Amino acid sequence: MPNRREPFTFEALDPEVGTCKVYIRERRLLTLAKLGKWKLLEARDLVPNVLEAPTVIFEGLRWEGDEDKDRPGWRCYCARPTSMYDKRGDESHRIRTKCSWSL
Repeated sequence: MPNRREPFTFEALDPEVGTCKVYIRERRLLTLAKLGKWKLLEARDLVPNVLEAPTVIFEGLRWEGDEDKDRPGWRCYCARPTSMYDKRGDESHRIRTKCSWSL
């Protein structure tokens, strides 16, 4: 399990080379924590499935300062998982949205 200084790291489908590593930075985890424990549980348990088997991948929807300007931009992985967490942190198989996670 990651600690404060170590980001969540996942394998993701890469349309160009097969797979790649995806990191969720501490800053993003702190933002998720402010929304509630359920969002951190989703990051830990659902994000790997979305990254390994996305329904669709978009590129270039956003950029950040550390990015190579010659590339199209960050990827956005979208999928609809089979379960989610409610605001109490309990797993639920009732899906709330059409696109549950996008990174």
